[in-house]
Amino acid sequence: WKPTASKRQFDAAEKAQRLANEAYEDGMRHLVARTCSVGVDRSFNRYYLAQKEPSMVFVEQLRTPSGVADYLPYDIQMNRSSWHVVADRKKFDELFASLDSRGKRELDLKTRFGQSTQVVNRLRDDAKEQSAKEERKKRRSELEDRRQELFLACKREAEMSRRSRRNQSTTESQLKDVESKIIKLDEEIARSEAPVVFDYEDLTGLELLREFDLSMGRNTKQSRGRRTRKNDADDRPSVHIDLVSCSTLWPSSGSKKTGIVGLMVADLLRVETFCQSLCPETEETRLEWRGQLEDLCLKWNQGNFPFVGPAEEAEGTSESQDYSPGKRRRSDGDGETTSQAISSQSVIASMRKPLLDLESRVYSAMGSAMADKDSQVADDNMSTAEEDKENQMDDAAAELKRDMPWKRLLHELSHTPAKRHSQVRKLCEGAMRAARIARRPEAVARLRAALLLHHPNAAGECKTAAVGVLSEFGGYNPADDDFDEEGEVEADDEEEEDEDFPSMLSSEAMMITGSLDGSEMANRVDWKDAVRGTKTLSRFGSLLHSFCRNAKVHLDMMKSEKDELQKCMEQWKKEEDKKKRSRNGQPKGRGRKSGTPVSPEVWADVEYLDEFCVVKLDDLWWPARKCVAKETQLEEQLRGLGRRFVSVVGERGSLRAIRDVDMKDFSVGVNEEEAVQKQTKELRDQLDDCMTMTRRILRGSEQGA
Repeated sequence: WKPTASKRQFDAAEKAQRLANEAYEDGMRHLVARTCSVGVDRSFNRYYLAQKEPSMVFVEQLRTPSGVADYLPYDIQMNRSSWHVVADRKKFDELFASLDSRGKRELDLKTRFGQSTQVVNRLRDDAKEQSAKEERKKRRSELEDRRQELFLACKREAEMSRRSRRNQSTTESQLKDVESKIIKLDEEIARSEAPVVFDYEDLTGLELLREFDLSMGRNTKQSRGRRTRKNDADDRPSVHIDLVSCSTLWPSSGSKKTGIVGLMVADLLRVETFCQSLCPETEETRLEWRGQLEDLCLKWNQGNFPFVGPAEEAEGTSESQDYSPGKRRRSDGDGETTSQAISSQSVIASMRKPLLDLESRVYSAMGSAMADKDSQVADDNMSTAEEDKENQMDDAAAELKRDMPWKRLLHELSHTPAKRHSQVRKLCEGAMRAARIARRPEAVARLRAALLLHHPNAAGECKTAAVGVLSEFGGYNPADDDFDEEGEVEADDEEEEDEDFPSMLSSEAMMITGSLDGSEMANRVDWKDAVRGTKTLSRFGSLLHSFCRNAKVHLDMMKSEKDELQKCMEQWKKEEDKKKRSRNGQPKGRGRKSGTPVSPEVWADVEYLDEFCVVKLDDLWWPARKCVAKETQLEEQLRGLGRRFVSVVGERGSLRAIRDVDMKDFSVGVNEEEAVQKQTKELRDQLDDCMTMTRRILRGSEQGA
């Protein structure tokens, strides 16, 4: 055998390869942000080698479940974990030796550790560090002896200064050189013996996450601006979804609105500020409400602030390895301990009333509270007089007509064989959708329960349960149904693409979206019951966040309607000025023709009066309740334009600024029969319902008086 390279060439190539590997790993360390597990041991503890911190090995140790969800099967309970690091060579060697190569998991882990030469080389070696410390101390002792010798030599030469000045200067320079070496060596010894201070926020990636969120926030604003301009160019509405920065989920000390409690408080304060700009409350009440939430956020951050780092540093002692959140915390630097931790149940109990109060405030500002009150008064004052008997019969007929679609589908289901499982499911879903439109929540719940029994190979139970719902609600009589099958088929073909499939969510999940006006799946009462009954912080947060999103949508609509009112008032003022100039013989002046409607839907912060009238809208006279703006200046301006606010009975939220000439005292016979007959049947029925409701409200007011 004859070598093809010399010893020097081989050493140079080996050194170049090592340098190339280190350069590659250094480059990856600056590029890779996500770290994956390199393997697991026999106990399924995971090991990580972080490219950002190659001088230690991270260990995720699995722990048993906390026992909070013992009622669930053990295999679906959430496991806990704790994090540890191996930062010195001695512990790493012990870990490496404990791995059993006979097991596949530990064999793979051992192989990966053997391949990661950079991590192994960068681990802190306690033996080397200790020997280096001893070497520095020995060197210092030698220098100290040398310094003593030179000091004595200088002293002797000072006494014999007459003989040799030259020898004395040489000895003094050597003494200064030795003293400077001793000073440098003392500094090295002090640095080596000083405790290592770790920046755990940097090690855990929190600082990196904050920088990422900051850069993403700038990019999101730029992309949102480009998307808005594009939507404006395409004449499309812009949909904006508020994104929560991941770094804000980690709580910070002080009164900052971070962490789950801080984010919930921040959402409530934003909604309250928006609501305050539209319908102001007294400053004393507002400050008390906001102060309660801000104090809660401060107490939570002080008492439940998570400490990043070993438990010994958090507690100041190494007696306990378990860091309990209920123990006393260190302060941020004042040397005083902070308050005790508060539980999630205390947080929910403290935030429940402010949340419900704010929801009621927004609900009242929308005008829905007064609409509910009118509906309740009308229901409580149904008359058995002759003039209302016909209306009651009409109501019963309308209710029967609303129930016909879903009863018809269930009747068809009763004649469908159970083996046609797809048709059974289709009819059940259609009946559920029709029952929801007919406002039959009991029937919807029963049909949903029946649909859960559906199985492709066994649809009989689903069919039996669904047909039983039909029997409970009075059955189906084909003679009462004026269903046009051909017209229905054509309508189904036209709306097939827009078919709305019924939701299969649980009732608990549906309640989340029930705040304010609610939805088809849940109403406001369901949402309030869920808020009062929730016991977990996560569910309470979902209910709160859903309310904040709904409130923002309604408050944005109210703000746009308020801006529309200002535009209309400016246009009405211009029209009044033109009329005055024309009466005085002055030229009208040129201007664009106004496209402002006579009585648009607007919004203002008003007080509802117990006075009713009829107002003219689209050639028909509709019953309405008179309103007065709480802002005196706005009311005076509107009266100066010959208008006033009214709320049409049956409408929810929107107001009308009606001219005085289009307003009369409430009377049953205002509308002419010919004008009413020209309208559609749906509009005529709606007008009759509004008139009936108004009469019942007036009857209730007379009885109360």
